[in-house]
Amino acid sequence: MAQQPDKAAEANEEEYLTKALSQNLLSTLDVALARFPEDAWFQEIKQDAQKHFA
Repeated sequence: MAQQPDKAAEANEEEYLTKALSQNLLSTLDVALARFPEDAWFQEIKQDAQKHFA
């Protein structure tokens, strides 16, 4: 029974890290696209990331 709070805390930490990392990825891609607006690779990766993380 003592493991239940640990598992819940671990799940919360994983959820937090997933959100933080996805936000960082999306903002990094925004910066890259601001610098290189015609770069198709950045455009495609941002679209993929938005599908998975939005």
